[in-house]
Order: sequence, then structure tokens, then C-alpha cells
Amino acid sequence: MDNCRRGWELSVCFFALLMVSGCGRLSVTAQKTAVNEGEFTQITATVSSGGEPAAEQQVEFRVVDGFECGALSANQAPTNEMGMATVNFTGNMGVEDCRATVEASIEGESGRASLFVNKLPLTSLRIDGVSLLVLILLASFAVDRVVRAVLFLLGFLPVWRRLAPDPDDPTTTYQAAQRHRLVYALMSGGLAIGVLSWLGKVRVLTALGFTQVDPLIDTLFTGLLVMGGADRVESLMQKLGAGSAAGAPPATPVEITGHLRIEESGKSGGGLDVKGTTS
Repeated sequence: MDNCRRGWELSVCFFALLMVSGCGRLSVTAQKTAVNEGEFTQITATVSSGGEPAAEQQVEFRVVDGFECGALSANQAPTNEMGMATVNFTGNMGVEDCRATVEASIEGESGRASLFVNKLPLTSLRIDGVSLLVLILLASFAVDRVVRAVLFLLGFLPVWRRLAPDPDDPTTTYQAAQRHRLVYALMSGGLAIGVLSWLGKVRVLTALGFTQVDPLIDTLFTGLLVMGGADRVESLMQKLGAGSAAGAPPATPVEITGHLRIEESGKSGGGLDVKGTTS
């Protein structure tokens, strides 16, 4: 009898525990995980009771981390017939890569959601001057190699050889050499401005800390900088010792002249003129 009674009490406790765990279940989500400064996103808390949406429940909201990132439109909001309570979070002006955490709570239960305000991509992080110089040199070198490879392949086409021949060829006219340089400038500009700076978001002014500069101006500035350095990278690499051995100046022979005198057993021999070259 006692065993039955104890088993019945355990069953009641277990059932009550299930009911309690099923009541007031709360989840919090942010509509956007990243917003720009001055923009807003919705923070939604969903409340369920026994697996069903809990309507007309008062949910409290507050920022628990990253107070400087932004502010909530309200500290409380009721749930609708879907069990959802929503407030707006607006990012503050003048913040960068700021992480905020919003907490929603109801009847002892709570949930959190995090978001970033004015999140900076990896390509927009500030770097020092030496790293920036290396970045520009590498970007210019890559653009120069790609353009020269394309021009080399185009050189196999007879039509291309007539329109824009190699400017280093002695038989190339001045107008044809200018056309070749124009094509090189257009190709390098398209890669530097369109692909690297605009699509790749590699921007010099932003990396230096000028985050308020218009992206179009930053893109043009970076592209022109890379484009201008593309034509000078190879000579710079050769000066630094990274150029090819073929570009090194030929060795000049060393000429040796003098007078050789031979002495043997106290006898002095005649002088012998020696002249030769070595390299």
C-alpha cells in the first residue's frame, strides 16, 4: 500500500514538473543580426504555454550588454494572439563594430539575442601604414601580372597583333604602342577599381580610419592607387632583389696588366710582360 502511494505521489510530481516546464517557454530572436548606425531592427520574444501561443502576456525588454550601441523603443510589450511581443532596437550614431545584447523576460524566464551595430567587415578593419603599403604593393603586383598574362594570350591572335602590338618591338609604331598602353590602363583599371576595390571592398581610406568617406570615392581612390602602382611594381621588386636573374646587368671582364720577374739561384731572369683578362 505504501509503495503504491509513493508511486502515485511520484507520478503526480512528475506530471506537475512537465506542466511547469511546458508553461511560459520563451525564445528571443533579432530580425537582423547587424544594422548600420541610425537603423533599427525588431526584437521578438515568443511565449508559449503548454505548447500553445500565450497571448496577452507582458514581456519586459532591456539591454544587458553594449548600452552604447543603441536603445529600445520600449521596455515592455504585450504578446499578440501568436504569442509574440516585439520592440525595435535602434543603433546609435558614431559607433563601430558594437555588439549589443537584448534580454526579454517573463515570470522568471528569460532569453537573449545579440546583434552588431555598424559591423565592419575584415576588409574594413584599420591597419598600420606598413601593412597598408605591403597590401598596395601586393595588389598592384597581382593586377600587373594578370593584365600582362591576358595581353600575352591575346598576342597569339593576328588581329590583336595588328591593332595593339608589343610596344617593346622595334618595328612597332608610336600609335600602335599607345594603343597597347591604353588597353593595359583600361584592363588594370577595371581589375583595380571594379573587382578589387568595389567587389572585394579593399579600400585604403577606410583602412586608414576614414570611415565616413563615401564608398564610391574610396573605391576610386584605392583603384587609381593600385592601378598607378601596377606599372612600377616589377622595377621596384628588382631593386629589392626579387627580380629575375635575366634582368641583372651582364658581368664586365676584368683586365690585369703587369710585369713578371723570375729569379732562380741568385740569377735574375729577364722581365716578362703579362697581360690577360678574367671575368
